[in-house]
Amino acid sequence: MEKWEIVIIGGGIAGVTFGYLAQKEGFKTLLLEKKGKLLDSASGVAGAFLFPKVGLDTPYTRFINQGILEGLEFWEKLGVGVEKSGVLILPRDEKDRVKFAKYRTQITLPFEEREGGFFFPDGGVVSVEGVRKVMERELNWQGKEEATQLEETPQGWIINGKYLANKVILAEGAEGNFLPQYLQIYPVWGERIGLKTDFSPPYHLHKQVSISTNRNGIVKIGATHKRNCFQCKENWEEVEELLEKARKIAPITGEVVDIKGGFRASSRDYWAVVGEVIDLKRSLEFDPQLLKGQPPRKGVIYRKNLYILNGMGARGFSNSVITGKYLLQLIKGQISPDPHLSPLRHFIRYVRKFYPKG
Repeated sequence: MEKWEIVIIGGGIAGVTFGYLAQKEGFKTLLLEKKGKLLDSASGVAGAFLFPKVGLDTPYTRFINQGILEGLEFWEKLGVGVEKSGVLILPRDEKDRVKFAKYRTQITLPFEEREGGFFFPDGGVVSVEGVRKVMERELNWQGKEEATQLEETPQGWIINGKYLANKVILAEGAEGNFLPQYLQIYPVWGERIGLKTDFSPPYHLHKQVSISTNRNGIVKIGATHKRNCFQCKENWEEVEELLEKARKIAPITGEVVDIKGGFRASSRDYWAVVGEVIDLKRSLEFDPQLLKGQPPRKGVIYRKNLYILNGMGARGFSNSVITGKYLLQLIKGQISPDPHLSPLRHFIRYVRKFYPKG
């Protein structure tokens, strides 16, 4: 049986970024991906727009914007191709314009006011194909192999009866075999098109959709815009919807040469979910007060050395670096769990609202 320090299940942007970081820290790491190609699902169709969040100065806004800065630096150093020309974020409507006036004093990143919106020099687009090439070269992975069996033993975690791991990272996205039932992770449909056009903005644009700068005659237009749309798929109706929203930003015309869509894994409160997995049954036996909808007094029981890395939503390429670093620090015992990221918040909500009480 092959022995590994860390086995990562899932080859989306969260899994591959963490795998790369773990290997650079000296961990013997294996990544398993069921489709035989890294960044093949939602991450593969992403526009990979790293745009700041405009909003009140909250922990979530600070987390997202710190992730943008760390992500841009990381991907640039990795040499995967980053179009870092800044982004102009525009209000969608009059209601948004009123909000933007309030946000002006809350923004902590460098910005300029332009065209009724905010221009951030720290905004860019990452080459998905560039990331894929680097990760396929650098990571230990077995090609097409789905993790279907996960067994906890005194020696460690056994995956598919052939790999023994000290630690397992569940980075499966919204379609995982091992997602804990209490995690409120759900798919959000996103679509991205490539438009062959002469339109060449000096920087990236964002309103209801995101528009990239022109690279080799191609502009990317993308949005993550439909929740609970389980039957969504790529079609011309979706394309026309994206183009209509794009034309409200700029007079853009051209020929659609690429259409891609996929489901992003999102959490209900938008925060990523990162941390050790909670054992539902043992936790309820350990602290029955949880069944009354109250926070735990005794605490919860964790499934030792089994971690979740999920819920990146539309900001996978932004969040993957900051969450990957955070998870590494957790594993190494360098920090305490952040309550905003911890699975505990999902666990308590699930037990309170959805767990059978009879």
